[in-house]
Amino acid sequence: MGLQRSLVYVLFVLVVVYLLSLHFHHSQTLTIWRGTIKDMAGTPWGKAFCRRRKDGSYYLVIKLKDKFPEGVIVLVCRRDHLRQELGRFKGASFIMTLPAGLDAKDILGIKLVGVKSGRVWAQTSDIEFIVSPKK
Repeated sequence: MGLQRSLVYVLFVLVVVYLLSLHFHHSQTLTIWRGTIKDMAGTPWGKAFCRRRKDGSYYLVIKLKDKFPEGVIVLVCRRDHLRQELGRFKGASFIMTLPAGLDAKDILGIKLVGVKSGRVWAQTSDIEFIVSPKK
């Protein structure tokens, strides 16, 4: 009887420690900005957001409700009026660490361009900054 009660207490403490570690791990990333991905007709296709990791690096996440008919190139429209390719994908989600020379605050919008057709499938320009990015 005493051994079972001790085992229950130990399991309870382990569960509490595990839940606290999950909470601590989740708080290690901070969302810097978010925006809506819309097709050229203005219909929402998904969301894009940029997050900062604990080590100070940034990553971009694009989540679409459905994939496009062809693979797309992710172009980032920068504050200095240049466009930079971040990568390509065929599915409905994209995750990429931003290159060292690109800050989250320098991104003004995102364009998703067809690999074969060159057509702009969707874009976002309504980026809403949630927190001010730190250097």
